[in-house]
Amino acid sequence: MIALACMAAALLTAGGASDFDAFIKEFAIKRAGVRSLEAQFIETSLLPDERLQTRGSLLYAKPRRILYRTEDPDRVTLVDGRYGYEYEPDVKQLMMYDLDQFPQVDAFFLGFDEDIESLRESYQVEVFTALEDGRRSCGIKLKPKPEDADNAFFSEVAIYLREADFLPVRVYIDNEEDSKTIIDIDESSYVINGPLRPEQTQLHVAEGTDVILNNEVLRTVGSGGERLPDPIPFEGAPDDAPPPEAAGKPLVEEAELPPPAPPVETP
Repeated sequence: MIALACMAAALLTAGGASDFDAFIKEFAIKRAGVRSLEAQFIETSLLPDERLQTRGSLLYAKPRRILYRTEDPDRVTLVDGRYGYEYEPDVKQLMMYDLDQFPQVDAFFLGFDEDIESLRESYQVEVFTALEDGRRSCGIKLKPKPEDADNAFFSEVAIYLREADFLPVRVYIDNEEDSKTIIDIDESSYVINGPLRPEQTQLHVAEGTDVILNNEVLRTVGSGGERLPDPIPFEGAPDDAPPPEAAGKPLVEEAELPPPAPPVETP
């Protein structure tokens, strides 16, 4: 079945929509039982004059929440169904973005969420096979549609999936201005449906942090800090580890946020 799915992917451009539909079906089957996923990665940024590298971790949780944490710089990016968040503790700043106007946000969940059909609404999608480190893998490549290119997050992204379960092992991002980003995921670090507390799906924001939505300062985080957005509950969450208060990070409710902005009408 795996080989057939990869063959269908390789034949996408020659065989048309039916081959891609077969790949989507196989992909969805492999993702159906994944409620959460954790892994470690190395991120390499290739710039015209320098090469930067950092380590990090990722967490994906249904429904549609993903967190990326990097060590250097110390930064946490969280994307869910409504907002995107970028938290930089060193500068005490939490940037929030209303995602209702950006259908391209589906790309953030590429390789984790079972629904990749929706990507065709915002991107030109190509499925391919490749040989990585002596092993064959399937891959998905995205390019923004011409009408969306000016507002796209990238010019091209390719994600490599290992054959056994279609989990991502490498993400290649071609940015503008001659910069590229490569994310290599440590396959041995994958934890699928492991024990998680709801607060692990949140950002831990320190006291004194400015919360900024769409470039407008909403407020400053008060005494004790905050955790946001609302947590994702898990069945069978572990009870034996210390609560968040024991780590000096009290759990507080998310502050009231304004409703999403209406979509921008194009002439």
